[in-house]
Amino acid sequence: MSSIGFTEAMARTILENELSSHRFERFCVALFSEVDGVEYVPTSASWDLGRDGRSVSARDDPALAVICCSLRDDVDEKARRDV
Repeated sequence: MSSIGFTEAMARTILENELSSHRFERFCVALFSEVDGVEYVPTSASWDLGRDGRSVSARDDPALAVICCSLRDDVDEKARRDV
């Protein structure tokens, strides 16, 4: 994140008001990469509508990590379908 002091209030505003799936995924990937200390990368927008992040590669790390972020209300259902 930025060195200018990204705050929880800033994150909350983005999380509550973002309308673009693409920007939302990019934000979540950056946020969780910073928080978890894992290099997440976005998934292909062509097949998942750009709402999931994954760690770099299953070939690089057998403990592949995935985050599911969505602007939809049915996140649990979306995660089940994506898996």
